[in-house]
Amino acid sequence: MRMDPEGRFEAAIGAYAHGDFELAASYFAEDCHYAIYVPTEPGPFGGVINGRAAIRERFERVAEEFDAIKYEAHILAARENRVRAQIFYVFRHRETGEKIDGVGRIEAVFEAGKIIDWRAYHDADRIQAFVRLCRSKRSAGAFDEINRICESKGRSASGEAGAIDATR
Repeated sequence: MRMDPEGRFEAAIGAYAHGDFELAASYFAEDCHYAIYVPTEPGPFGGVINGRAAIRERFERVAEEFDAIKYEAHILAARENRVRAQIFYVFRHRETGEKIDGVGRIEAVFEAGKIIDWRAYHDADRIQAFVRLCRSKRSAGAFDEINRICESKGRSASGEAGAIDATR
């Protein structure tokens, strides 16, 4: 691994992409500022957090809900202690199987070999719409399960008695 900011940036991205959140977080300073500029609702992606432990927890929280199928950086510029990159990503929602892909921008600032400032810019409306889609499919899936149970008991989900199969 290269020890310059560009090499450390690539190593942090690679560790995250492989699900090694402890290693990925180790590239951040203890008191790092970490911001992903998308709203914190409805999903676990966005907001501003501070500190390595909080960053690792955020990585883990996102991974509880989403698989990172692709997370690759293309460095646009690296000067002194600053790296600017595009991130190409594909995430799959674990429960529904829905996927989102896209491109974001990241700017990372280094001091003493650690990331002290991380700013990620994404299409907030697109990510919000995707998370709403996943949550609506999850809710619809729960309703389908209720319907299945009711139908097996000879009732509709609205509680109306249905035809009972006498051959059961």
